[in-house]
Amino acid sequence: MQEPVYEYNFPEPYINPPKYFPLRKQFNTYMDMHRDPKQIAKETLVKRLEKINPLEGEPPLLPYPAAVPTPQPTSWERKEAKKERLGVGKYRDLFRGRHRPHHVLDEFKPVKYDRPVNKKFLK
Repeated sequence: MQEPVYEYNFPEPYINPPKYFPLRKQFNTYMDMHRDPKQIAKETLVKRLEKINPLEGEPPLLPYPAAVPTPQPTSWERKEAKKERLGVGKYRDLFRGRHRPHHVLDEFKPVKYDRPVNKKFLK
């Protein structure tokens, strides 16, 4: 007897219609929410291809990409530059496979300690 296959078509996430003055929202993330995801993916791919030389392969990663100071003056530009260096959010396609920053790869792995952990510090 064959096993039944159950498929569920998830509905598209609801996005509120854009407002002229969105209160307490960062405008860059608010505007990206209403953009076409294919356009965002295309911009990310273009950024990735600008950094890669096909004869040399992947450029080496910085050991601590979040520690690099950013010259941008505004807070949202600093946040975007940090997200780009870490490969988080819409910039996750900048890094392929094992070429992601090391702390992003190890984020979901369990932490192993060299010695027993004192339980009172974990509470």
